[in-house]
Amino acid sequence: MISINFMIVALGGGLGAVARYAVSLMLPSFDPGRGLPVATLTANALGCLVIGVLVAWLFVDGRLGGQWRLFLVVGVVGSFTTFSALSLETLQLFQAGRTTWAIGYALLSMIMLPLLCLAGWMIGRTLP
Repeated sequence: MISINFMIVALGGGLGAVARYAVSLMLPSFDPGRGLPVATLTANALGCLVIGVLVAWLFVDGRLGGQWRLFLVVGVVGSFTTFSALSLETLQLFQAGRTTWAIGYALLSMIMLPLLCLAGWMIGRTLP
């Protein structure tokens, strides 16, 4: 049986995915030979701003409960952009006084993850 929490995340995730798609429709398509991926950059920037506001304003002081956090942070913003989750976790490491861990996590994410994407692309190119 699927728990209510899974359904809450799925509902929020659907809304976030639709919002992300809407951003891609409103902004120019990405052409690697001509410019930056403006839609992705915009979604990541908005997602980072929104996740910061939500966590600081609604959840730190307990204004909203755990299921709202699942819906808004994990579901909506999480599907709108996963970069927002990485940014929040990096911030939380800084706030916990774990500066070395925060810097390491950010660097590892920004170096390793694109390399893994490249590895996946290379593997995908070899598949029939």
